Amino acid sequence: MTEVPVYEFDIAISFAGEDRAIAEQIARSLRKRGLSVFYDMYEQATLWGKDLYVHLDEVYSAKARFCVMLLSEHYARKLWTNHERQSAQARAFQQREEYILPVRLDGTEIPGIRPTVGYVDLRHITMEHLVMLLEEKLLGARSNAVPPDTLTQVKPQQQTIPMPQIKRAFSELDRDRFLKETFQAVRAYFKQALANLEAHEPTIQTDLTDIDAQTFTSAVYVQGNRRCQAHLWIGGGLIARDAICFSQGTHVNRNSLNDYLRIDHEDALGLRISGMWMEAGAPQYKGLLTQEQGAEYLWRRFIEPLSR
Repeated sequence: MTEVPVYEFDIAISFAGEDRAIAEQIARSLRKRGLSVFYDMYEQATLWGKDLYVHLDEVYSAKARFCVMLLSEHYARKLWTNHERQSAQARAFQQREEYILPVRLDGTEIPGIRPTVGYVDLRHITMEHLVMLLEEKLLGARSNAVPPDTLTQVKPQQQTIPMPQIKRAFSELDRDRFLKETFQAVRAYFKQALANLEAHEPTIQTDLTDIDAQTFTSAVYVQGNRRCQAHLWIGGGLIARDAICFSQGTHVNRNSLNDYLRIDHEDALGLRISGMWMEAGAPQYKGLLTQEQGAEYLWRRFIEPLSR
């Protein structure tokens, strides 16, 4: 009888730290569906004290059924992602079936990932669609793993019976935590984007000031003159309670704002834009957004005056 391989993880996620918000959303959604996922934050106790170079090589070369790679400009230049990629490619080279499942976050070419390899582009599909595709991939792999001589032995009660997907109810604690995580992700995005903007254009200087744990301001100066400034804060007041709020200008009134990202959920918690900005109708902002997509939306809203 053919031996069926047994893996510790259904999916191992390989990603750069800058793309953690997306990796975490994938890991969380897969876990809710009962799948085993290698995501470093779920393995802190296991990783503590280990030789990570050796251990991660084992994970990405032998311990998972599939490796999901989040390909981006950040992924291309990190040492650890390069190590994970090489381990995964060694496994892919040894087996005839697909192992690496590339997910593109931008158009960056990654060494060793051939352009002919099938991939999905998270700029063009929703997170829910991606998770659904991963479920289908795993289901197909499990079906193919059953030796032909055992198929007639499968009893009706052992067959996979389709079950309805029950929409999860998120508690107020879940929403509050996600709101705080989102605010920190937006702040981190702005901080990095401001640094990149200064490096890109020598006539520009920037500033990011924390007012408190739930409020920060951001400003861009061109040749010493302020071109754009905004306040961002965790919502309150009458308009957007469970939201990341955005107000353009030097003064902030918490009951008067220009835009916001509202916490919402389908299978997972995510963000919906208010629709106050004319760019809100762009295809990439339809449906439920990830934390990074929401941060990008507010950043584009913020720097709009620079292009006038």
